[in-house]
Amino acid sequence: MRVRLLKTDGCANAAETEPLVREVLAALAPAAELEIVTVTSASQLEALRFAGSPTILVDGVDLEPDAPLSSGFG
Repeated sequence: MRVRLLKTDGCANAAETEPLVREVLAALAPAAELEIVTVTSASQLEALRFAGSPTILVDGVDLEPDAPLSSGFG
């Protein structure tokens, strides 16, 4: 399982979200590793389908239910 936390620099929500994601992974998927990705460019926004900070992807799928319908990134 690949879990990524996409964020921007200085995002207070990402700072609060990271320990929660780590706690859930420890309980439900202890072998999974969390990759933190700081999005810094417009090209990354579209390549990562970054809807906003923070975004959590599990095996490339955004946990936000409406994310697959979104066409706006950033």
